[in-house]
Amino acid sequence: MNDWLLPAHKLCLERYGSNKFQAMEQLSINSNQITQTFKTLIPLIQNFHTKIENLRINVPKASSSTSIYHELLVISHTNEVLIEIFKIYENTLNKLSVSLKNNNSWGENISSIPDIAMQQNNMISNISLFQSLSSYINDLNLISHQMVKFNNIMEEEDSNELETAVVSVINERKKLLNTNYSQSTDEIIKNENEEVPLPILKAMYGIYFTPRSLEGVFRQCADSKALESYTKLIGVIDVQATDVVNLSGVIRKFLRSLNTPIWPQRLLQPMLSITMSNSTNEEVWVDKIRELTCQLPKTNASILKHLLALCGRITNCPESKMDNYNIAVCLGLSTFVSKNDIQTIGPQTGYIIKTFELMIKNKEVIFTDIDDCFKRRVNDVITPPIYHDIFFNKRQSMYFTRHRPNQNETKTRIFNIGKYVAKSTPLN
Repeated sequence: MNDWLLPAHKLCLERYGSNKFQAMEQLSINSNQITQTFKTLIPLIQNFHTKIENLRINVPKASSSTSIYHELLVISHTNEVLIEIFKIYENTLNKLSVSLKNNNSWGENISSIPDIAMQQNNMISNISLFQSLSSYINDLNLISHQMVKFNNIMEEEDSNELETAVVSVINERKKLLNTNYSQSTDEIIKNENEEVPLPILKAMYGIYFTPRSLEGVFRQCADSKALESYTKLIGVIDVQATDVVNLSGVIRKFLRSLNTPIWPQRLLQPMLSITMSNSTNEEVWVDKIRELTCQLPKTNASILKHLLALCGRITNCPESKMDNYNIAVCLGLSTFVSKNDIQTIGPQTGYIIKTFELMIKNKEVIFTDIDDCFKRRVNDVITPPIYHDIFFNKRQSMYFTRHRPNQNETKTRIFNIGKYVAKSTPLN
């Protein structure tokens, strides 16, 4: 949380200002030199070993056997004994050289927005490096029977686990890049397997917990080109390093893009009738609206609660210059009305805005558990899962479901990264 005291761009520079592409290129060049020049093999391997060590020193230490740090540590140890087996090592290093050049194997498009591109290049280089080093370690198994020292190193490694980790990381990245919300709310929730789509939840948490000024949130329009990129890549963006105006723009675009609104169409007219008849008698209005919200699907109710709680956080911040009415003008229509019906709802617009305004004002009475919305998953949502769990993980193992240790008592190990689960070999 203290990092949020820094300006967004400065924090982005500190976290993502460097990537591993240059180091990967250097490793690739050295690998090829070793393959082609056996008369100078020993000094070249030592050079390669030095670069591995330098890279390992510059990545955060991690206890996990599925981390870049651990991979670099293993390579460092094996380099000390591989000089004796250069004939087989030639083919291994040749494959590594090719792999290091083949970064971004999943075809991620790089944003034209510098801060986003910086984050993408940082994580793409991490994933590509992780993938290349994993394949390299697996290939070294071909020579393990020829050397006792090498066996002593490699028998501690689980190559299947590394391979599963690589697939899981890439699948997780691809899933987080999939932010197509031009479909029904039910379909989105089903695809996300979350009550609130995780990318949108990230944007909400980013605004809710930021200690920075909320001036302009939902009131100012983000640059259209930037907004397109932030919306498309919100699943992989570090929200702590993202401006609140852009985050609020992502939320507004999400609401406007839905084929079906958060508030079901069948409940729209009953809701408006309640407001038309009881807007001056808030006690009666609250009772009737609360009865109506009981008919909301669980997922829709969850999104609405998070949205109202976020609105309350914004209106309680004087710097935002937003009151209940102003924010209702910004969000009311897209929350209650389908994008296809916006043009025909004209005469009832005032009642829609009034309804949303009253909902913000009476949110704690309508939803008695609304205060818990943003207390449940702070670390889970705000911390980028790949950034935290794979490359900078400090746990003893990687057997967990997104930030929570795996509690299943089973004889088969379950390897979990984010939502992607793969079964490994049985435990002895």
